[in-house]
Amino acid sequence: MNIFKIIYCRLYQSILRFLKLFIKYKQPTVFYHIEDIKMILASNNLKKPLIICGKNLLKSGQINSITNVTDCYIFSNVKPNPDSDIVYQAFYAYKSNRCDCVISIGGGSSIDCGKATIALLANKNKDLYQLKGLLKVVRKTVPFIAISTTAGSGSEATIASVIVDSKTKEKYVISDYSLIPSYVILDYKLTFSLSSYQTVYCGIDALTHSLEAYLGKAINNHYKQIAKQAIKDILTYLPIAFNNPKDHQAREKLLLASFNSGVVFTNCYVGYVHAISQCFPLYFIDFVGEFRICTLTAYRFSYKSALNLRNIRVFGIPQVIARKSEITGSGNQGRGKNHIHSYNHGPVSASRSPLILHELPGLFQYG
Repeated sequence: MNIFKIIYCRLYQSILRFLKLFIKYKQPTVFYHIEDIKMILASNNLKKPLIICGKNLLKSGQINSITNVTDCYIFSNVKPNPDSDIVYQAFYAYKSNRCDCVISIGGGSSIDCGKATIALLANKNKDLYQLKGLLKVVRKTVPFIAISTTAGSGSEATIASVIVDSKTKEKYVISDYSLIPSYVILDYKLTFSLSSYQTVYCGIDALTHSLEAYLGKAINNHYKQIAKQAIKDILTYLPIAFNNPKDHQAREKLLLASFNSGVVFTNCYVGYVHAISQCFPLYFIDFVGEFRICTLTAYRFSYKSALNLRNIRVFGIPQVIARKSEITGSGNQGRGKNHIHSYNHGPVSASRSPLILHELPGLFQYG
């Protein structure tokens, strides 16, 4: 990058930091039981929501608490790294079924799809790509409710929606304060169905949000305390949730830490780990946390020093993904300990790089 581009980027960041002093972040109203959806809809006189989710979540029956209390239309075509075609499908589903609000239930992909959908609904005369960037939505959006089921992305607390252009495969961000959900439901019981594999990598995703925000120059004392608490909770309760997926306290703490990590990085930004790892999952794997942990490991020593977390007992993930078959259900019988697992799904197959899932190094050592 040439010197002029560097100067431009640094100047742009400085201006944004200054402008943030005058922009108030409106935190969503948080509820902790999915059954509260009935009260939320009734109090806002909402009659027919568009429910955005993935096919697996639909099959799990987790949305029954919503469908049992209201008329709705279910859009279940969301897939990891949602593209613009999926957003347009959701947009037309909303209009053709005369819905009056949007409920996204699932992980970051479902919530990001919901955000992009309400952005498009607020700007019906614009192409989705025209909303790329910062503060392009402008107009008031339809009521939006986010229900997180993964404890990873923190998208339920952020201003951003990450979308892939269906034609060019460019991954871009739509960022606007109007995309922050009006209501968020953090029901930890919805995370019980996560596999240990999903739990770890979603947790790592949330961890990077707080770590990078904590180390950034835009953070203040208020958000620094929130970030540090989220880091402590993730490092404390992620190993517990891995070993005991039904542990209520661990699941509750991780879901709240993920939400708070989203609040922090929305107000204080992220850094190199996201910049390096964000683009890879589009071509290699579905869980962005896998690349987060690879990139985060490379920074672990400087992070440990900067965070001064010597008194926190943190985790190495001791052979966490040693036997992929036990965690993901895929066959692995008769294979050696050092077998390299590769994935056979997604847009790239012949040139796919293998992903090593065993003996992941510890993020930190004991201080």
